[in-house]
Amino acid sequence: MSEKLSKEELARRLLEQPSAAWPGELDALRVEVRPMPASLRKRLSELTHESAASTASATGAEPPAKSRILRFRLAAGVSFAGAIAALLLVYFGFIINRSDSPPAAVVFVSGEVLRNEHRAAVGDRLAQKDRLTVAGQSLAVLLSENAGSQVNLRLLSDSEIRLDLLNSDLFKTRLKSGRIYVSLSRNQERAAPSQGLSIYTRNAEASVTGTVFSVETNSSSDTMLSTYEGTVNFRRRWDALEDLPAELIAKSELLSGTLQVFQKASVKVSALSQSTVHGQDFKDRLRRIERLESALADPSLARLRLRQRSDVSRIEIRSALDFLERAFPTAEDRAANLRLVQAAFGQPPEAQTLSAEQMQARRLSFEAADEKEREARYQELRNGDRPVDRETFRREATRVLGKSPQEIQLKNGETIFGVVFGENGRYRVYTANGIVMLDPEQIEEIKFE
Repeated sequence: MSEKLSKEELARRLLEQPSAAWPGELDALRVEVRPMPASLRKRLSELTHESAASTASATGAEPPAKSRILRFRLAAGVSFAGAIAALLLVYFGFIINRSDSPPAAVVFVSGEVLRNEHRAAVGDRLAQKDRLTVAGQSLAVLLSENAGSQVNLRLLSDSEIRLDLLNSDLFKTRLKSGRIYVSLSRNQERAAPSQGLSIYTRNAEASVTGTVFSVETNSSSDTMLSTYEGTVNFRRRWDALEDLPAELIAKSELLSGTLQVFQKASVKVSALSQSTVHGQDFKDRLRRIERLESALADPSLARLRLRQRSDVSRIEIRSALDFLERAFPTAEDRAANLRLVQAAFGQPPEAQTLSAEQMQARRLSFEAADEKEREARYQELRNGDRPVDRETFRREATRVLGKSPQEIQLKNGETIFGVVFGENGRYRVYTANGIVMLDPEQIEEIKFE
């Protein structure tokens, strides 16, 4: 198929919509249906059909473990197309139920956190289109991982997100308000595909395949990216355009050309750097393409935004395309618009480098975990059926506690390997075998690796 279309969406559209509204990708699969010859129909009716399952039932034996037998009866009034749709739904159902999408879950909650309309709890599994709202003085930590990568999201006070896409290739999240801290790490020991990550707001998008960064947005629609490790691709994003159905954008020269300008104007923000898309500046740039902005505000297009693909009919797509053709009727109109878009949005956002001290302070403000969170995460590490050798503990402690272990040399000659947190003038050290409390006077040296 020309575009990626969810197998589940495809199957359900075949079942629930008339053939005129089926996806255009199926046109090439249509065949002329001819009546079955009478002689063949007679021979089929005379055959005795007995499945392996029914035979096993009669004899009391179990059917083979790997065999799946599907028996269908085409009742009167059921179309052949409907039967085929049912077959597709069953077939795709086997595929959809496979665990090829990485699990995502809530791993820590402090204060008031809502998942959709209900209070979130540790262990809640997350799904596409879930909304999480974090109240003031609250915190939520989410985790999504597969064999190739791990995504850890910290949602700070007064933040709201929506999980737009969650599969083995991409974890895409809309940050509607507040601050989010992201750690995306690759599994270097397994040659498995990494899950990509995209965090976007109403006017900017940050995308990566492995790094540590934060994204913040405010009531003025300013979006600020801070990169602490690795590199993050950062660009302006126009939600009035990019929230439209992908099928509509692909079929419109006007929209697809505009989108390419936004996508190409991306800056790579490296470690210890920041970049900001200012809300007022974005609005000023939109005024340079007022004709297109006005067209995208038309109700015929506005009602298509953020709709599920299965909810958008071919008639609606055609109607939107007709409207755009009337708004920009000639090739010169479309070319002139593209020149305006290029002039307004063809340059990427600027990035600036900050001092290591400034970025470290900012990073700590996101990473700072209270004792309750550390204890909960440490118990996760201790209770798992994992080996506790040094390298495994280093990797798992860094993942769970957010800091790398250090080697601590005590004055009595003893050596401790663990994650160190300061606490009321003392040091709390999380080791593979338990928690150790130390006074500064006991420590000879802390070796940072």
